[in-house]
Amino acid sequence: MGIEYYFSCTPKALTELEAFLLQSGWKRTEGDPRRFDYWSVPQQPNAWPAATLSLEKTRIYYCDHGGAKEFSAFLFRRVIDQLLTYSDDSDSIVIRSI
Repeated sequence: MGIEYYFSCTPKALTELEAFLLQSGWKRTEGDPRRFDYWSVPQQPNAWPAATLSLEKTRIYYCDHGGAKEFSAFLFRRVIDQLLTYSDDSDSIVIRSI
């Protein structure tokens, strides 16, 4: 559980995000190659990652699992900055809380 969002973005941004995630310390989850977790501390059984991100066909699912606000905000901004890098303009990124 946590604070959940959907990011709508351009197809180019969606395509480029996977490489960015892996280079930025996100780890691919077992069993779902399009789902990634970010651990701010070493991974432990029964613990939650700082955030989870799933690449869907036309959007991104993002869940902030409620860690330190400063760190959570940093991760969130990094993803948005990456999406904006491959977008036409700021209107091509839509963030919706769910």
